[in-house]
Amino acid sequence: RENYTLRIKNGTSFHYYPDGTLADKLKWQDNMKHGSSEQYHANKAIMINGFYQDNKLSGPFSVRNEEGNLSVSGTFLNNLRHDKWIFYRKDGTVDIEVIYNQGRPAGEEVLTESQKEVLRMIDESQGKYDEPDETDFLQ
Repeated sequence: RENYTLRIKNGTSFHYYPDGTLADKLKWQDNMKHGSSEQYHANKAIMINGFYQDNKLSGPFSVRNEEGNLSVSGTFLNNLRHDKWIFYRKDGTVDIEVIYNQGRPAGEEVLTESQKEVLRMIDESQGKYDEPDETDFLQ
């Protein structure tokens, strides 16, 4: 059950598109993002799926296009891209694999502008819902 007691965020927050379709859900524990996080396209397909631990992205992470195909998948460690990240073509086939070591590419791989745009979108979405108000939680 979700709650917001004494201005401490615990539970799951939900945000919706203007038409009432679920835009995202995010789990909180003691005022910190902690647990699974999902953002959705307007067509209800999952856009971003990740996991937070103590307010930092940590663990498996993926971005999907509106058709549900993977755009990128990888792992975060303390809010930094880490280990293998795979970028996919629109048809779902692998385009490029990049190894990251605590946020820095370990090799010489060159990303396309569209791949860089996906990474910018990921970085921008991390802080999108840092401060939900009490109305973001279902009682």
